[in-house]
Amino acid sequence: MRKYILIVPTILLFTILVSAAPNAWRRVTDMTWKRERAVSFVINSKAYFGMGQDSANFTMKDLWEYDPITDTYTQKADLPGLGRRDAFGFAIGTKGYVGGGIDTDIFDALRVLKDFYEFNPANNSWSQKADMLNEIFFLTAFAINGKGYTVCGKTGQANYTDNVYEYDPGNDSWNKVSNFPPGVRYGMSSFVIGNKAYMGFGGDDNLFKYDFYEFNPGNNYSWAQKMDFPTAGRTGASAFAIGNYGYISCGNDGGFKKDCWEYNSITDNWVQRSDIQGDIRKSALAFSIGTKGYLGGGKSDDGTKRDLQEYSQIYEGVENISSYSNSLKLSPNPFNDFTTITLGNFNSKDVTILVIYDCKGAIVENKNITTTTTNIVKGKLDAGLYYVVMNVNGKTVTSTKMCIQ
Repeated sequence: MRKYILIVPTILLFTILVSAAPNAWRRVTDMTWKRERAVSFVINSKAYFGMGQDSANFTMKDLWEYDPITDTYTQKADLPGLGRRDAFGFAIGTKGYVGGGIDTDIFDALRVLKDFYEFNPANNSWSQKADMLNEIFFLTAFAINGKGYTVCGKTGQANYTDNVYEYDPGNDSWNKVSNFPPGVRYGMSSFVIGNKAYMGFGGDDNLFKYDFYEFNPGNNYSWAQKMDFPTAGRTGASAFAIGNYGYISCGNDGGFKKDCWEYNSITDNWVQRSDIQGDIRKSALAFSIGTKGYLGGGKSDDGTKRDLQEYSQIYEGVENISSYSNSLKLSPNPFNDFTTITLGNFNSKDVTILVIYDCKGAIVENKNITTTTTNIVKGKLDAGLYYVVMNVNGKTVTSTKMCIQ
C-alpha cells in the first residue's frame, strides 16, 4: 500500500523542494549595518541582534528586530550598558538576555565585562539583572528549559576558563554547575536540540579544536563526547539548529571559511552541505526561525559584511514532486479553535503522517492521515506560528505555515 506523510514543524519548513538537491542558501534583505562578533536571540518567530563591532572597529550597543515574514528590520532600544563585542545572547520564554563581552575600540584599552541585561520586546525595554560571577568574553551560550548557560571563554587577553554557569531568571541568580570536560577553551560554537546542547570547536593558545560534546543539564549536568567534526577545527564558527539537525558554518582555522556542515543528533554523524553564498568569513551571527537557518555579517578578507543569508533544508524528493507544490491548504488560517487541512493530491494508496512543530522545532503533535482532510485543534497549543511539512512515502514534498491566534 502507498501512503502519504504530512508534517507540521517550525524547524522543518521546506518552501522549495528539489529532487536530489541537498540544501539551499539564498540572500535575503541585507542588514542595516556591517557587523561582526554580534549577539542574537529569537523570540516569537522574530530575531533580535546587535552589539558587536562595526567596520571601523568600534563596539556597538544597538539592537535590531528581523521579521522573516516581511523580510524587514526594525530598530529597537539600545542596550543601556556599554557597547560590546564577543558578548553572548540567548532567549528564555518571551525575554532576551545579553551579557559579558569586551568594550574595546581603536582608542580604548581592553575592558572585560560581566554586566547582564534582560530585553522585553513587549514594551521595547531593557532592565539590568544580576552580574555574572566573572568578567568574560568570547564564550558560547544557550538556553534550555527556562535557564541560560554560558560555557568557557576568555577572562583576559590570554586567560581562559572551562567553567559552565547557569542563570535562573526565576531568582535572578548565577551559579557554577559544571566544567567543560576537555578543559579551557574560547571561541566555541553551540546549538540546542530538544533538551540538550551540542558544542565544541574553538581553541586555546596552541590549537584549533574539532572535538564535539553533548551537554544534558536535565541529567545532573552530564556530558557525552560525540563524533568529532570531520574537517579542520576552528574558532568563530556560526551555529544554528533545525529540528534534529545542527549546522556549523564559516569560522577561522588559520584562514576564513564558507563551508557548511550538518550534524544529525540521532545518528551522531556529520554531512557536508552547500557552502554559503558570497565571501568566506568568521564571527558571523546565526540563528534559526522555524525551519530556516540564518547567517549574517561577519569578517571577511575584504572587510566586515552586512549580508543575511537564509538556509533551507532540501532533501531528495519523490517522482513528480512538483505536482505537490500546492497540495496543502489550511482553512481558516490564522485560526482560534481549529483549522482544516486539505490534501489536494491525496491518494489512498499512499501514506500520510502529520507532525506539528512549534517555532522552536519541538514536535507538538504527530498523527496518521487517512482521508483528504483532517482537523488540527488548538487545544493546549499556544498562540503563535507553526509549520506543516508534507512527506509522500517518506519523502518531504511541500510545506506551509500555520498560525494560531
